[in-house]
Amino acid sequence: MALHCTQCGKVLEDGAKFCTNCGHPAVQVSENEPAAALAQAEVAPVPQQSPPTRYAETSARTLTIRKRIYIPIIIIAILLAGLYYTGKVLADPQRTVESFKNAVRDHKAHQLASMIHTNENTKVTDEQAKAMLSLFEKYPETYSASLSAMESSAGHSGKQPNGSTALYRLKKHGKKFLLFDNYEISTKVVHPKAVTNLKGMKVGIKGIGKTRTADKASGDSPETVVLDAVIPGYYTLVGKSKDINTSKSFAFVSSSGKVDFTAIYLPVTANIPSAELFMNDQDTGKKLGEHTTVGPFKKNDTPSFYAVYTVNGKSIKSDTVTITKDDSDYDDGTLTLEDAQEGVELYFEEADSEDFYSLDQEDADSEANRDVLEFFFQQYLDSLGSAISNQATDEVSDYYETGSDFTKSEMKSIENLGDKEITESNQSFTIDKSTYKDSDTFSVDVTEDWNEYYYDDDNNEVDKDFTLKSNYSVKQTAPGTLKIVGHKTLSKSEN
Repeated sequence: MALHCTQCGKVLEDGAKFCTNCGHPAVQVSENEPAAALAQAEVAPVPQQSPPTRYAETSARTLTIRKRIYIPIIIIAILLAGLYYTGKVLADPQRTVESFKNAVRDHKAHQLASMIHTNENTKVTDEQAKAMLSLFEKYPETYSASLSAMESSAGHSGKQPNGSTALYRLKKHGKKFLLFDNYEISTKVVHPKAVTNLKGMKVGIKGIGKTRTADKASGDSPETVVLDAVIPGYYTLVGKSKDINTSKSFAFVSSSGKVDFTAIYLPVTANIPSAELFMNDQDTGKKLGEHTTVGPFKKNDTPSFYAVYTVNGKSIKSDTVTITKDDSDYDDGTLTLEDAQEGVELYFEEADSEDFYSLDQEDADSEANRDVLEFFFQQYLDSLGSAISNQATDEVSDYYETGSDFTKSEMKSIENLGDKEITESNQSFTIDKSTYKDSDTFSVDVTEDWNEYYYDDDNNEVDKDFTLKSNYSVKQTAPGTLKIVGHKTLSKSEN
């Protein structure tokens, strides 16, 4: 039989402990139970209430129970919805793009360094982020391409646009808050390179990482030095060696990028052997020979050169040659660096004269010195023969120092031969050896073949040939000037 609530009379469900209508504890009494049970149930009679009051109390109890159940559920649902919306906003790829864009605009290197991820999982430093900003400033198209690719990827769930060459991209990577796709700024690292032919040069990126040493470099075989990985950017590479320090800024956007620290050596010559080389108005301490190389120089150097030839305290100066970066400043006294690598020629106008003689003290018996001495002695011996034959010492006096005892003695010997009406002519000669003594003086051994014609005391005609082995002391008394300051006859033989 159905059980009823003793408070409101509502039919109770089987096993119910409370009335679902009024909330009163249920006393389960069926219609057929003994009267004693009913009497027992009435031991604690409930005060009689009017129907409206009883209904209000019942409704209040029901509402309280429902609040206890539904309010926490509603709160949890609101919190979950809020968290979901917040997570969705935070994981929005467009938000990542905007953060990158704002950080670039405000030059926030530290924030950018924390945002960028590389394909080699290398740490991005603030200095690298600054190099990226410099790249964007100098080459705005690189920033525009990167930003365009990011915005396209943000609108297509991270998909990269076709044919994009952007250096920086938006990439999907893992999950955020377990529910949403995570997006990050990604790039491929580059390895800057430098080429040098200077062994021992230390190469590095200014303010970033460690230097590397070119241990295998040589003048004939340059070495490529590969540096640590960095993000694409505008970096300054520095090269330091015992001979030269150099630096160069370059936009490194791929690992093929490299700077050239190859040093340049210039061959320098002059039309006077042994002239002293001056560079940028400073004495280099080098004397110019047939193969004089000067350097190293950087590719943007613009040195100037001239030579000074000094003899016996008297000097002459060559023209000046200045190296220029291009042809725009070209004139008779300049060379481009490219042309200078073919050779820099320093020119002494005085050396154009056929009576200009110069000797190299360091290579006294060189072919060049022999050529000069042969020309000098050809002129001297011809003049000597003419002076004897013509009884005219003035024809040979220019080959001697004025006023010296040796000169006076030589002039007297020439006059004596002239007084005897002897005619002499040089047939040939050979420079046997030349050595440098001191004080701008050279010792020169000469073999001379002469013809001599005269009448003896019996008025007999004499025509004979003879050979002299002589040693001359030849002194450079001024630039281009040689004087005979000593002479000895080593041997004489008639042919």
